[in-house]
Amino acid sequence: RIVSKHGTSNYGWMLTRSAASDLFEWRISTNGSDWNGGESSYNSFVIGQWYHVVSVYDGSFMRIYINGREDTTGQFPFALSGNVNNSNGRTLIAKADW
Repeated sequence: RIVSKHGTSNYGWMLTRSAASDLFEWRISTNGSDWNGGESSYNSFVIGQWYHVVSVYDGSFMRIYINGREDTTGQFPFALSGNVNNSNGRTLIAKADW
């Protein structure tokens, strides 16, 4: 995980890099029990190189930016409505809570 805030059965949000696909994942929950979102299309990461990744949700669309450019060729922008669930889980940076 890169950064996340969710509990085992009370989902909130997470930004992670998928080990299986080598893509950035941006997921949020509006109800606490289901994930919404998807994966970026960018998967050419050079080991040892820094990347600037930003994920945003404006109440209508989830978006992801990599190095200042919006990634629109993967599963984003992702249409969604509702508020992000305020999970009671801890905010974690670079750590999984299991």
